[in-house]
Amino acid sequence: MASRAISIRLQRLTHRSLLLQVALVFEFWLAGQTLVKLIDLPIPGSFVRMLLVLLLLATKWMSVFSMRRGAEWFIANMVPPPGLTVSFCCTILSTCAERGG
Repeated sequence: MASRAISIRLQRLTHRSLLLQVALVFEFWLAGQTLVKLIDLPIPGSFVRMLLVLLLLATKWMSVFSMRRGAEWFIANMVPPPGLTVSFCCTILSTCAERGG
């Protein structure tokens, strides 16, 4: 009974805390990379990470809400805006054109 109460408290804390969700996303990244290195798999760690998360979500050991805000934070802060990407590509192309290559 006590372990169930602790599990519920931890689940509620994770659902509310952005920092814990970001840490959870990072830990899944670390687990995927570690598994690939230990087992010497010929696939990327990000693929293994997605399979781990999918497995936990499918078996209902983890809720989507346990990672939602953390994943949204990563997407918002890690993906460059489209305008910046286009500007960067144009700069590279113009530099190559000036050098003649």
